[in-house]
Amino acid sequence: MSVVRQGQYPFEQEWNDGNRGLEIEQGTQDTWATSAVNPYTGSESIRISGSHRSGFGFTCPVTDDVRAAFFMSHAWTRTDGDWIQFFKSGQGDAGLAIKWMKDEYRFDLYTDGVKRQEFGMFDTPIWEFLQEGQWCSHGFHLLGGSRFVYTIDGVAMIDYTNANVPDSIEAFWVGKLSSTGWGASLSIDDLYMDLVVGESYSVPPSYRFMMSVVDADGITQDWAGFPAGGNDYTKVDDAEPDDDDTCVWTPSTNSPEDFNTADITLPDDHSIVAAIPWAIARKGDASRASQIRLRAYDGSYTDGADQDLPTWYYELWERMTTDPSSNPWTESNFNSAEFGVQSRGTV
Repeated sequence: MSVVRQGQYPFEQEWNDGNRGLEIEQGTQDTWATSAVNPYTGSESIRISGSHRSGFGFTCPVTDDVRAAFFMSHAWTRTDGDWIQFFKSGQGDAGLAIKWMKDEYRFDLYTDGVKRQEFGMFDTPIWEFLQEGQWCSHGFHLLGGSRFVYTIDGVAMIDYTNANVPDSIEAFWVGKLSSTGWGASLSIDDLYMDLVVGESYSVPPSYRFMMSVVDADGITQDWAGFPAGGNDYTKVDDAEPDDDDTCVWTPSTNSPEDFNTADITLPDDHSIVAAIPWAIARKGDASRASQIRLRAYDGSYTDGADQDLPTWYYELWERMTTDPSSNPWTESNFNSAEFGVQSRGTV
């Protein structure tokens, strides 16, 4: 029994080059894009305002049990269409789908193409969902082969236990409406997905993700900057990743590189569940068994697991639930900590 984070997205990461974790399906004219127009947390969300089918989601290791949550703000759609879909091996269509029925203000649940359950938005206590521009938390928990629960602001809108709840999930998608798509704006922020194999049902937590970009060199700087000259942090503080154009690198194993990051200010009534250092990294030689580990420093180190490096840039991250001194994270000890990487394996 375990909860394993599959991925999380504060959209200040500039995720949308098609190769970094979150999968996207763009419409023929309109696409998802990061936007500062209507963020929920931080400075950006992802937003679409157009007329063509598009969606985003995660591919999964084939698993039965998944939970995820995100915040959504909308101005309604032009048409009926799929809202959430789960895909399983051997099926051309979704094993499970929630469909938005525009004219009825209703969500319908389908499994194997058959309608099983519905809920009308006017029959729920979640009035915020009916308000244009109002952020709400949406979540779901799939217990493969047995149960599916869909929540808005923590209240179960659909709780379905019956035949044809899919197992062996390979992917899920959000927002894939029909060909006329979103007729008005839709914003999504603070998305995550967990694998929850063996866990009983629980409401997916409504997590918010704050970015803290590197803003100074840390106590240990053993890597080299490219191009040469200047501070190392200026090579990795991109507003949008530029891959090999600016980077830091090392020819040695066990070589550390640490950075200070910008101070954060927690929203009222929030606490830090985990700090998640992340890097976009690759190995220099495809034939080598190169690795890195993510780490945090406050006078002592907390090291994450050794992670294999891909042959081209991809996100690697580590979820740390306590600071390096084994204390719960606070705004103060986060702001005073440094975060970095250490080369491992064969460089």
